Amino acid sequence: MHLTVGTQPDIAFAISTVAQFSNEPGMVHWEAVKRIYRYLAGTKGLALTFGAGKKGLEGYMDVDGASQEHRHAISGYAYILDGGAVSWMSKKQELVTLITLSTAEAEYVAATHAVKEDGSFHARTKHIDIRYHFIRYIVDSGSFLLVYCPTADMTADTLTKALPSVKAKHFAATLRLRTTSGGVLTR
Repeated sequence: MHLTVGTQPDIAFAISTVAQFSNEPGMVHWEAVKRIYRYLAGTKGLALTFGAGKKGLEGYMDVDGASQEHRHAISGYAYILDGGAVSWMSKKQELVTLITLSTAEAEYVAATHAVKEDGSFHARTKHIDIRYHFIRYIVDSGSFLLVYCPTADMTADTLTKALPSVKAKHFAATLRLRTTSGGVLTR
């Protein structure tokens, strides 16, 4: 868990998923943990780096729920400052959302989690707990700007689901995980 929190955001989703079974782990969970260790052994030369890329703070937020058996959406966010990740999270949302019926609700909750890091209600959103309307107030105040980001550029995608190797490498580089010799992740 320490590696997820302090140094390697690229394993946040895997660690969060395995941690859900810590009370009653089975052989499949042990195999998943061994796979995470193999990944870490293969990427031990990676380090978070800063000072390159865009200046200022950027945030990415994503949600995925359709692929989860438990029907809780998985929220993920990453904040990147001067080109390097400074804060990230992968978390199962508390409430169950029927992603096919309420993608907007799941995105709304995920955005609230992301904004917490740093008028009138529509009839379809009245059932959303008032604490999730916090995002609306932050955006209205001008403290936060929400901008659409295509899936191919959504850095937080790696925090919400397992991805193919090519995408995982791309987003690891976007989070500014680099080999300590200065090269980009080539694994």
